[in-house]
Amino acid sequence: MTSKERVEKLTAGEPIDRVPFEPAIYEHKAFLIGKTPSEVARSGELLYQALLKEHMLYGGDFLVAGLDVYNVEAEALGSTVRFFDGNDVPAVSEPILEDLTGVKRLTVPDPETAGRMPLFLRTAEKLNRALGDEVVIRGAVSGPFSLASELFGMEKLLMETFTHPDSVAGLLEFSTQVILAYADAFLDRGAGVVVFDSRCAPPLISPGLYETTVLPFHKTIMTHLKNRNQSVRALIIGGDTIPIDPFLAKTGANILLADFTVDPEKAFDAVSDNGIILRANLDPFQLRYGDAPEIEETSRHLIERGLSHRRFIMGTGVVPFDTPPERVKIVRDAVLNYGRWP
Repeated sequence: MTSKERVEKLTAGEPIDRVPFEPAIYEHKAFLIGKTPSEVARSGELLYQALLKEHMLYGGDFLVAGLDVYNVEAEALGSTVRFFDGNDVPAVSEPILEDLTGVKRLTVPDPETAGRMPLFLRTAEKLNRALGDEVVIRGAVSGPFSLASELFGMEKLLMETFTHPDSVAGLLEFSTQVILAYADAFLDRGAGVVVFDSRCAPPLISPGLYETTVLPFHKTIMTHLKNRNQSVRALIIGGDTIPIDPFLAKTGANILLADFTVDPEKAFDAVSDNGIILRANLDPFQLRYGDAPEIEETSRHLIERGLSHRRFIMGTGVVPFDTPPERVKIVRDAVLNYGRWP
């Protein structure tokens, strides 16, 4: 069974041979080919080489054409991204909106020409041609609340949700249109997408605020992906999502995240009645610094818990840049050794 077949069967609720494996490889991609994150984030050829190396070393069931995932849409809209000589991940320098009326002066960028969007689109297309019959290939896109945070600033955005909720809704609507345009460009090239929106995780926002302010836009995105015949619809929100899991189950996403800070049993309980697949993450600090037997044992325990729920993907938190590949392979081998379906 290929990785692509495995994931498609899992999303369809059909039996599979083993638990899928999805390590979160972003800046670590660069380490695999001896480059810095900033070098790889600005070169389609280096990004492609890094993704091939990731596939060869780790054999995950998914590959994501992305590195500094929260910067790309903001940069395409005019934000300045700081790149570094060292191992730091590129970052947006400062918000470009001083107030929420400024969104009226922005236009949805053309993904074919704006910023580094074409770089990631071309890489996803090239990767899909090479490996798309075997592995699930996806492009990384920001979620609406995270993009709005990059454009306006997190603290100001949170304040405005209480004082000017209609204006915040306008910014989130615009952000959603930007995201859909970028997502469509990936889909038109035969790749899928994965939506990242960790800025809306509690305690940054309350469950009530998520329901009224963010949920409608997540629904819009997931409905659009479903209408584009995307059977794999992942909404990745890091942090403690337990308080908002009942709402996440209503987004239309069929893959959600139980981050390493979350009790996966609570997450399974919150979403299991909705047929949602849960990706549970190994602590990236343990992955980078823990003893090998400890990594294997924690992985085995998590896999066995996931098997009892069936709709499960074994993942990791974002793998630190300089993590020795042998450590990620311990998790992969645990999936192969302990993740067989009964």
